[in-house]
Amino acid sequence: MWGLLGIIIGLVFSLVGWIARLAFQVATGSGPAGSFVTRHPLELLAAGVLAILAAHVVWG
Repeated sequence: MWGLLGIIIGLVFSLVGWIARLAFQVATGSGPAGSFVTRHPLELLAAGVLAILAAHVVWG
């Protein structure tokens, strides 16, 4: 039980760290994520809109 809880907490912190690093790259325009965003902003916007629509369909 505690082992499973530890694994879940570890995964959550890992995911938060990955998202923070990605957000930093996007904000500063550095790294692969930042260069992708500066080169393809419309594709990223379209992907975000599609993700929001998919979430509405899935969760009603």
